[in-house]
Amino acid sequence: YFTRHRRSASSAATGASRSVLESLEPRSLLTGTLLGSTYLGGSGDDVFRDGVVAPDGSIYLAGASLSGDLALPAGGYDRSPNGNGDGLVVRLGGDLSSILAGTLLGGGGWDKNTYGIDLDPSGNVWVAGETRSSDYPVTATATQKTYGGGLGDGFLAKLDGNLSGLLYSTFLGGTGDDPARGGLDVDA
Repeated sequence: YFTRHRRSASSAATGASRSVLESLEPRSLLTGTLLGSTYLGGSGDDVFRDGVVAPDGSIYLAGASLSGDLALPAGGYDRSPNGNGDGLVVRLGGDLSSILAGTLLGGGGWDKNTYGIDLDPSGNVWVAGETRSSDYPVTATATQKTYGGGLGDGFLAKLDGNLSGLLYSTFLGGTGDDPARGGLDVDA
């Protein structure tokens, strides 16, 4: 699976882009056999930066949304835009035909960079990224409960597999620019 950004004809006037998720047959990068493809997004810029395939074949993606009209299924932890962009986590069916679950993550500021995603052995979803919101949602057990300041802090969050509950969330940063970029690998 891989994602790319694409501006569609319907969004050309606004300059918005949506992400395209495509599934290729194993070892088909040379032959180009496309098994599936779908657009994901609303009227604003919506991008995905990382993904992981679950044992049941569903696909979890982490990214960001600037769309006020992004259609996420009922039951997600947070389906309402919070500020100037939000982190975005979605779960798709393995055939790319449906969004099984989705949530936004953010506070009142700029939270549009969710860079890494992984699943733990219990099926919980871990995401890491960057926030510039002092009111980014953290849990009572957070390692760092307050925004460190500066240009931005990293964050680490744990959601249940249905993306309906925030099980853990913390800031990670000091007074500089401290994004949590790159992949995420959960061991246990």
